[in-house]
Amino acid sequence: MNRRFGKITRCFCVAFAALLPLLVSCSKDLEFNHPNGETCNTGTPITRVANDETRKVLLLYSCGFNSLSMALKSDINDMLKGAVPGNDRSDDVVLVYGQHVSSTYEELSSPVLFRAYTKEGIVVRDTLKIWPSTTISASSATLKEVLTYVKDEFPAKEYDFLFSSHATGWLPLAYYSDMGSNYDQVPTAVGEEREPLTKSMGQTLVGNRTAYKSYSMTIASFAKAFPMKIENMLLDCCLSGGVEVAYELREACNRIVFSPAEILSDGFAYETLLESLFDSSDPAAKIADDYYQQYAAKTGSGKSATISVVDCRYVEDLAQVCAKIYANHPDAVQTLKGDNVQRYYRYSYSYFFDLRDVLVKAGASIDELAEFDGVMAKCIPYKAATESFMTNFGGFTIKDYSGLSCYLPAMGDSTTDATYRTLEWNNATGLLK
Repeated sequence: MNRRFGKITRCFCVAFAALLPLLVSCSKDLEFNHPNGETCNTGTPITRVANDETRKVLLLYSCGFNSLSMALKSDINDMLKGAVPGNDRSDDVVLVYGQHVSSTYEELSSPVLFRAYTKEGIVVRDTLKIWPSTTISASSATLKEVLTYVKDEFPAKEYDFLFSSHATGWLPLAYYSDMGSNYDQVPTAVGEEREPLTKSMGQTLVGNRTAYKSYSMTIASFAKAFPMKIENMLLDCCLSGGVEVAYELREACNRIVFSPAEILSDGFAYETLLESLFDSSDPAAKIADDYYQQYAAKTGSGKSATISVVDCRYVEDLAQVCAKIYANHPDAVQTLKGDNVQRYYRYSYSYFFDLRDVLVKAGASIDELAEFDGVMAKCIPYKAATESFMTNFGGFTIKDYSGLSCYLPAMGDSTTDATYRTLEWNNATGLLK
């Protein structure tokens, strides 16, 4: 498999591939294009089960009708090389919703939901539902419809959710102009390192490379789409690891795994993800650590990663502590420039700074920081970051890493301020009046 990732190529030999479980699709198409609407009906239990259900259900929502389409398809294939459950009623459930580019951005493909399970050593993709080709996956209405179908048809003890796409944290819709503009860069000389692709809440592109319309969700609408409580919410998308995002999602899930900085196109460690999720005593921390180790082992720009786990039980406590510090240092918090503050953005998109470093540079006292650190120790049970992030491509070194990013008002503008005032984090802390 050749993932477009600078000089780094990920592949496996034919001999090794032969040892992997065979992947088959009942709709006879691995590319999420099902023109005949075929389904298998090979035993996937659609009827409701007993109320004492003990299984876990994972939904991967692959929102890939954009420049990441090929990478997101590969992620699905990689995940299904792992510990795919069986098809008994007591078995855990793996569901994949996917919409990816079939030919051009001018014609949307039909999104498909399938269940993956192992039967007699073969991984089967059993198509459950196909949506019209006019469907926009980067829509809170579509997301809620898919989630409601999963909740109704697959009752379970636990629901886990993996979202894979572009994202820009809490920023206004389409604030990063032309989010796909940097994804087709090529080296200017033979052997020159190519800028890695990044996963930058959701994107569906319609049109062509020179004139397309981009659809995406606000973090508020994303949070309100969940009809059930998620145990582990895994956000395989850029710039989602902000305190603003964590606070917005606090009622939707119990734990969040996300990155304050961007995520390179390889994404999470998909080949071990199912085993880590279903078999680990602490799935969120295991998945986060698998992610970190995957990039820490690389070299050059590929060695770029930030990752955190949030325990949502303590996010309210964090808001109370930050509200007191903001109130005690109002002028400093409002006027602090980002020149000497730990950042998590590249180039000129200066909206994501380290939460603790902001408080330090704003003049928080020793006692204030001690209270903050005590809450953060409970709120962020796992965090890890490489020493730098894509420094050859407008990146940054990482000297201070609290595990959460935040906004600096002095580094924004009237548009970002207006959006920020609508966020629940701002309402709770009073950062912007």
